[in-house]
Amino acid sequence: MKNLLTRFISGLVVLLIIFLMHFYSEYFLLPGVIILSTFMLVELKNAFKNKGISTRIWIAICLNLLYIAAFYANSLPIIIFLILFTVICGFFQIIFLDSGKISIGSSQLFINIYISLFMSHLLFFKGSVYAWLIYIIAFGTDTFSYLLGSLFGKHKLIPKVSPQKTIEGAIGGIIGSILLAMVFSMLTNQTHIREILLISAFGAIVSQIGDLTASQIKRMVGIKDYGKIIPGHGGILDRFDSVLIVAPFLYWMLYFNQII
Repeated sequence: MKNLLTRFISGLVVLLIIFLMHFYSEYFLLPGVIILSTFMLVELKNAFKNKGISTRIWIAICLNLLYIAAFYANSLPIIIFLILFTVICGFFQIIFLDSGKISIGSSQLFINIYISLFMSHLLFFKGSVYAWLIYIIAFGTDTFSYLLGSLFGKHKLIPKVSPQKTIEGAIGGIIGSILLAMVFSMLTNQTHIREILLISAFGAIVSQIGDLTASQIKRMVGIKDYGKIIPGHGGILDRFDSVLIVAPFLYWMLYFNQII
């Protein structure tokens, strides 16, 4: 009971942070993205270190700030340049610092693409009502997947990656995402309901891919959680693993459908 209460209170704190970041996005979104992404970079760096893979966190943090600045300025050319620059940094890591171990350079490249590039997409949602759809999809999929998987789950999804996840739960997550997106569309008087529901359905699949990816990384490096900063949940990355991949997916789907 105590663990459940701790988890519940921690969850409320996370929701409060998200609320402040987006309801008062003019003041809290930028610092929120900087703080959360920095914590996630450190968590992922420590996870790789557990496997003997050393990454230069100062390089990752500097690149992270550059990504955030580029997204904040809404400069696509600079963003593309930074992606290329990140790849080049990974190459230099391999050439000069790896001593033949390509995994170090590739991990240096990976943590900034995975965290910085994806997380910075939240800045594209500044002042937008569609920001809430990120969490509706990510957290809604996770919640419905857990509930329906617990009630009806019989067939394992990918047991080697996540033994508890079931096919029934995965389908439940998609259904839950669609239902919540429907409520969102009605509450915000959307005129593109069909597109939003379709995007939310595929977003639920993307969300579960993000969750499974984070789970597989933990399994590969031999850890249970990325951190302990959120009691009952683990690290920031444990809570935001789906948000990381849903945010860019949602933005570009809304963009190409001329909704945002």
